Amino acid sequence: MAGRGGVILAAGLGTRMKSRLPKVLHPVGGRPMVVRAVQALQGLGSLDQLVVVASPENASAIEELLNGQVEVVVQEKPLGTGHALMVAEEALRSLDELILIYGDMPLLRSEDIQFLLDAVRKAEEDGPRPQAALLSFDAPSPRGYARVLRDPQGNLLRLVEEVEATPEEKAITEVNAGVYWFRSVTLWPVLRRVKPSPRKGEYYLTDVFADLVQGGHRVVVAQGSDHRSFIGVNDRLALSQAEAWCRQRTLEALMEKGVTVEDPITTYVEEGVEVGPDTVLRPGTFLEKGTVIGSSCIIGPGAHIIASRVGDGCRIWYSTVEESQVGDGVTIGPYSHVRPGCHLEAGVEVGNFAELKKAYVGSGTKIHHHSYLGDARLGPRVNIGAGVITVNYDGYRKYTTEIGEGAFIGCNVNLLAPRIIGKGAIIGAGSTITEDVPDDSLGIARERQVTKPGWAARWRKAQEERQKR
Repeated sequence: MAGRGGVILAAGLGTRMKSRLPKVLHPVGGRPMVVRAVQALQGLGSLDQLVVVASPENASAIEELLNGQVEVVVQEKPLGTGHALMVAEEALRSLDELILIYGDMPLLRSEDIQFLLDAVRKAEEDGPRPQAALLSFDAPSPRGYARVLRDPQGNLLRLVEEVEATPEEKAITEVNAGVYWFRSVTLWPVLRRVKPSPRKGEYYLTDVFADLVQGGHRVVVAQGSDHRSFIGVNDRLALSQAEAWCRQRTLEALMEKGVTVEDPITTYVEEGVEVGPDTVLRPGTFLEKGTVIGSSCIIGPGAHIIASRVGDGCRIWYSTVEESQVGDGVTIGPYSHVRPGCHLEAGVEVGNFAELKKAYVGSGTKIHHHSYLGDARLGPRVNIGAGVITVNYDGYRKYTTEIGEGAFIGCNVNLLAPRIIGKGAIIGAGSTITEDVPDDSLGIARERQVTKPGWAARWRKAQEERQKR
């Protein structure tokens, strides 16, 4: 025997979720719970085998999601947590050690598991060699959890389920977290001795600990410091609490790095988002995975940024930015939409109901007031007037518009792509441009104004006489 393995128990049907989606596939912090469990174990960096135990109903969906990262073992009948581990024995029996966690504990981290392993190693140095270990935590509300009772040396004496606890035992707030370490040579024989419960006929994994302690084996208890790590999700209420705590942790980490979060309750930042120091996140901000924000920015209120890179010193408010690159000192908003594929160079200004799609915008260019630029390339210091549209689609294909450095595009201009507007060119307001405009030229395409003196007065008089008839 050699090596260490991990097993994730994910065979629960999650009926209380009232969902067609398997419970462990519900996301927390943007990742399905079972994926989070796999990554928590993989983060230890020292596993020779990783097994997920799933129900027949959920096995194929879990296997497809994990895409060969781990071995999926099916628990054909729902006969309890002890039985779930029994069905994984063949895949794990050659290993020296086993770490067991549950697939519905989305906030469990690699460092929490490592804390347990460190406690085991320390225990090996100062006393009888432990055969098992479990994580505990001090529960703000211990109701429903198994209480942890220790012996005078601090090792496990017994686990007491709430239904069997005395009033004195119910007052104990140290509870079982459901994260375990076992020495395999001892585990498998003990597990085979577990008897089904009289009431449900299920095999409970926690019975293993009673057998070990009664047999004189040492079971180490390590108390984790953050109760949030050990929330188990069984229904939608717990799912929402896990999501809130996940977001809370993410924001705490950002604040520790020098980011100001004005209102954590209304600020949503997914794990993996990076934000530089001295940036302020204002209320109503949503930052999704893959986003990197520079330093000294003001993001929000009402900003939604998805998988984008934003430079230093930017301001984005009441706007959406998707899968785009934003340079230093750019302002976006209010009420703008930067769609995927955009690249805004330093000092660009986008605002007031402007929309961009697959647009490259040179430094210092200004795009305000109800404009749409799709499939466009703009040079530096271009001025886009109110209501400018690049007409990029003919119903079959998309075409590109190029606007040169320093060009001035007047209000309510339609640029029928493919079109090239030269450097320094001026396009007169109200024009529909169907031909290229050379450098430093004026492009204008509109009907000449006709003024008819007195016409309006004569028209109103005619209308009044018509009403009298």
